[in-house]
Amino acid sequence: MLKLPPLRARGDRRYLIEAMFHEEAAAMGSTSRLSQAAMLQLMAHDWPGNLRELRNVLRLALALCSDGAVGVEDLQLPARTARAVAAPAEAMPDTGAEAASLLALLKQHRWHVSQAAAELGVCRATLYRHMKRHGIALPRRM
Repeated sequence: MLKLPPLRARGDRRYLIEAMFHEEAAAMGSTSRLSQAAMLQLMAHDWPGNLRELRNVLRLALALCSDGAVGVEDLQLPARTARAVAAPAEAMPDTGAEAASLLALLKQHRWHVSQAAAELGVCRATLYRHMKRHGIALPRRM
């Protein structure tokens, strides 16, 4: 019997999300793209429904997006199943891509943590925990 690990435990989760997003977008004839904030939300989700849930979330997000970009506001993820961002490293493998996305988002908002957290749909404390887990520190101002 072949046993696949749950989506939340897979090291290639980012690749799977991107591949499935492009597959669903092509099937719907959409040229939409996935925002960095939405990708971070998808990466942090617990995925109790595994790949079937991911496919359904992506289909709905593509149907809801209006400006050619799927954002956090288009994702319909149940809040109770979203994984805590401060999960131990062994529970959530760090590919470095998530840290790079978070760093890019912070730079985009000129290190304004409140604005970056708002775009992600999380509170500032959660964003600070993400930053701590990835070793991202705010630049010192002189």
